[in-house]
Amino acid sequence: VISGSLDGKAMVWDLALQPLATLDLMQQAASLDRRVLSVCLSRDGTKALVGTAGAELWELTAVQDPEAAAAAEAEEGGGGAEGDASAGAAGKSLHEGPVVAGHYGRAISGIVASSAAPEVVTVGSDGVVRVLSTETHKTARLARVAPENVGIQAAAFSPDGSRLAVAAGPAIEILDPSAP
Repeated sequence: VISGSLDGKAMVWDLALQPLATLDLMQQAASLDRRVLSVCLSRDGTKALVGTAGAELWELTAVQDPEAAAAAEAEEGGGGAEGDASAGAAGKSLHEGPVVAGHYGRAISGIVASSAAPEVVTVGSDGVVRVLSTETHKTARLARVAPENVGIQAAAFSPDGSRLAVAAGPAIEILDPSAP
């Protein structure tokens, strides 16, 4: 389970709602607006995607990597060069900055991972649906489905990933996520 807040933090929780990790965008590189408006875990639960009011999509580690943490600890204890104390830590950015800065400078209001393909969908206050490849981090497809003054508030895939529902104002649109 993952949640986000306007203070720039996202939290990963276990099923008993005990905190597992805090992902703090305030500790990341410069950002246009770090208020967290949407969050999503990767299909395997190891990465968190965090959408901000600054139209940025950040990819962060959602769980601690025990091998990287053990290697850093061994390096520190080995008397050699100091290891990276944060190696393997949850909440670390996987890139130098945001993966995507888009939605025409408007907020990313929803993120959802596909269950059928290595893709995520972002929706925003600009009324655009963007399908992004999780492998290349590039936009695979996009479409404007709502007027800019309405925007899109949320998105959800059907369980088999063949349909995408988007909420735009009082309307819900059902889309084929593979269509251009």
